[in-house]
Amino acid sequence: MVSSLPVVHDVGRLVLALTDGVPIFYEKTVSTIMYGSSGVQVIAGNQVFQGDVALCTVPLGFLKNGSIKFMPELPRRKLDSCEDMLHDLIMTTIHNHPNIAAVKPFVSRLMRDFSSRDSARRVLEKAFLNCLKDVKQALVEYSAPTSDGEPGYLDSTNSESAT
Repeated sequence: MVSSLPVVHDVGRLVLALTDGVPIFYEKTVSTIMYGSSGVQVIAGNQVFQGDVALCTVPLGFLKNGSIKFMPELPRRKLDSCEDMLHDLIMTTIHNHPNIAAVKPFVSRLMRDFSSRDSARRVLEKAFLNCLKDVKQALVEYSAPTSDGEPGYLDSTNSESAT
């Protein structure tokens, strides 16, 4: 129930409020997660943790390279969402970073650390096609007639742009 959630002013306090009384385990190397309608079992070394749900935070590469075995396997759409998140991060960086020269090394580092070459290729191709689409749209807008009916900047009939 939403009304029972505490009002907090920063993320750290929110996490503490939401996890009050919930066991949290750090520095456990998880090898297997078994899940189904009866709950979840998380295997870390010789320990087995059981519960109704589990929140396991791992880098995307671990999910993609199979470092953690999921039983049953994660659905393809969940694995694809990893690529979607990486793509969105790259596009946000390209469009919003104040220093475009810093974008290339950042994206290169992300791709280098991404475990699957095929996934990295798909992510970069999608990002390239989106950027190309943005450039095409900008050219269409740039060459379109102005609101007062004058030819667009790239229109060759415009005497100012032809000279």
